[in-house]
Amino acid sequence: MYRPPAEVEQELGAEYRDLEDLLRESDFVSLHTNLTPQTRHLINAERLAMMKPTAVLVNTSLVQS
Repeated sequence: MYRPPAEVEQELGAEYRDLEDLLRESDFVSLHTNLTPQTRHLINAERLAMMKPTAVLVNTSLVQS
């Protein structure tokens, strides 16, 4: 996972969260990534189960041929 420098987080008012915490806490999760060996199964059954029952997952991942 990529984490921006602390200065960028501070400038944007962003707070880094690890993926598991993010999935547990979020009402909406939107994925924007290419499908690669590293991102394949990024969201699997175990991680889906971490999400709130009312959470929405939007997957805009791109499969390149």
